[in-house]
Amino acid sequence: MNEPTPHHLASAEAKRLVVVLPVYNEADSIAAVLGEVREAAARLELAGVTTTVVIVDDESPDGTGEIARNCAERIGIDLTLVRGKKDGLGQAMLRGLAEALKQDPDEIVTLDGDGQHNPTDLPTLHRAFVARQADLVIGSRWTRGGRAPGTSFGRALGSRFGNWVFRLATGTRQVKDATTSFRVYSPRLVRFLLSTGSNRYSGYSFFSTTVALAEAAGYTITEVPIEFRPRYGGQSKLNRREVFRYFSSLPSLREERRRYTGDGHEAPYLATEEIALLSKATRWNRFVVDSALAGVADDHIERIVEVGAGLGGVTEVLLDRYPGAHITAIEPDAANYGALAEQFAGNGRVQALQGTLEGHRLELDAPADLVIYVSVLEHIGDHAGELKTAADALRPGGTLSIFVPALPWLYGPIDAKSGHFRRYAEDELRRLVTDSGFVVDHLGFVDRLGVVPYWLNYRLLNKSSISTGSMWAFDRVFVPAMQASERVLGRVPAGKNLVCVATRR
Repeated sequence: MNEPTPHHLASAEAKRLVVVLPVYNEADSIAAVLGEVREAAARLELAGVTTTVVIVDDESPDGTGEIARNCAERIGIDLTLVRGKKDGLGQAMLRGLAEALKQDPDEIVTLDGDGQHNPTDLPTLHRAFVARQADLVIGSRWTRGGRAPGTSFGRALGSRFGNWVFRLATGTRQVKDATTSFRVYSPRLVRFLLSTGSNRYSGYSFFSTTVALAEAAGYTITEVPIEFRPRYGGQSKLNRREVFRYFSSLPSLREERRRYTGDGHEAPYLATEEIALLSKATRWNRFVVDSALAGVADDHIERIVEVGAGLGGVTEVLLDRYPGAHITAIEPDAANYGALAEQFAGNGRVQALQGTLEGHRLELDAPADLVIYVSVLEHIGDHAGELKTAADALRPGGTLSIFVPALPWLYGPIDAKSGHFRRYAEDELRRLVTDSGFVVDHLGFVDRLGVVPYWLNYRLLNKSSISTGSMWAFDRVFVPAMQASERVLGRVPAGKNLVCVATRR
């Protein structure tokens, strides 16, 4: 479920950067571009980064590929030449990215072979990639500080208009220049893009498509201003056909994004850091458990199954609340399970298991008194089947407790990044629990104060991460304020989360 931590976050060792250059009839410019790549590589080497180059040549009649190979040998660049039939820029980009992955890189850079991108900006993009812990860094003409000298007024206006239509049509809000190819990709983002299939990436629309899908799936995107230069030579390959293809692809791209931003999405799980921060949010975890177990009589709870225990933040609260209870903490993710098992090693009241409830149900020593899901059910595709398994794991009259994100219209990039299939509506959750063999005792919203800040940050601004500072403020300031609000104002008519307490029939 969980991808490995990106290399640029995992280690201080030497990094490997691969530059991908798709070319076609770039004989006039490729030597100069490679010379500038070599200059950038020398600066990156001082920072502990080695640079190699992949040239993708689609049978250039002017011999661009051989010119590049000879130039690389002369100036000392490690170059791989990939040849293929002329099948459009999008397909060339995919071949180049796939070849780059074979070199086990920490980051992959793409840029044009005509000299309009300045390769000596590579160290700047590399710094942003590392410092901002990004999955995609875009060298942008149109973000604040970007420039495009020598670009005609009509061409600049057309590019800005195309990017505005892209944002409007697809709902991709945070990128000002989605049509440029000067970028740094994380390997995990490249693997994701390659996994989505090649038929959707055609021509110049490759660049806008990758931005839209990456943002929808919750990958972190940032822009760095660059100077977009006049080309060294040759003619632009952006023609009317490509412009038509770009605009005609936008409606279907909006639909494509829904696969990664709603029910049935296919986004990978990326929120490792957010899980670590939440596990340390002690006030929030206590509030969640108190809300999820509202009205539950504690005296008969002796055997607890916690599904999706993560790093054990909720487990700790359950241990304090039920000092005589035994907890079976089940976690599917291997990395989280390892930390969970280490944390509770030697604690005779906690049994940590890796896997799913379905996989371990028959191993339970006795039926449970309580099965609890805290911010877990939204991660499970077959949530109806999961709750039926929970019913089988409970004794008759046992308690089911659920805490889930609410309000489907709040679904944003951070939900996708966290691997959420959905956010729940009140009636939907009630039907789901009832149809799974339970009688609902309590169902209601919590965290009314969180709705507007969440909408502003994770829908309007499309943020896809939580910082350490904001989590500290959330746990120390916001949670007490939210608790006071709900005590004073009483029942919450709508909130950021839903809780459900039910009894097995």
